[in-house]
Amino acid sequence: MVIGGRSEGAIREAGGAFGKLETAREEKYFRDLNEKQIDALKKDLDDRVKEKIAKDEPLNENERLSLEAAKQRQVLMKNDGAE
Repeated sequence: MVIGGRSEGAIREAGGAFGKLETAREEKYFRDLNEKQIDALKKDLDDRVKEKIAKDEPLNENERLSLEAAKQRQVLMKNDGAE
């Protein structure tokens, strides 16, 4: 609710330590949400690529790039585990 040009009950807008804490929590929430959405998109694309490979269907450019990225991620994960 806005009263006299300011928001009542808005901790973030009040400033100070509570405002900074609320800002940090909001930013973390949206970073986590974004990461979950990206992971879901990657999984969906990977599933479609696997399905097309199983059916011997040609891959479009995005699917080929996704497949290559997945291979590179696997190589990087193996290299990280070897150190």
